[in-house]
Amino acid sequence: MQLLSFARIIKNASNISFLFLDEATSSLTAEHESEMYQILNELGISYHTVGHGGVQLQSFHNKKLELKGGISGQWELTDL
Repeated sequence: MQLLSFARIIKNASNISFLFLDEATSSLTAEHESEMYQILNELGISYHTVGHGGVQLQSFHNKKLELKGGISGQWELTDL
């Protein structure tokens, strides 16, 4: 299903400038995940990602927003 959704993004790329991706690569292999982010970059599409991908996911981003402390509202923004 994730690859099908990504195919729709490619098909409509000329109408897309920004994506909000929520666990968009959780069931993909590391190779497919890498290809997906490379294509998004080549198409010039900006994206924000929610996920638990750790180092693999971080390699495709330049900033990390980490929500901490539950309902206390604490957070940390770091450069990657």
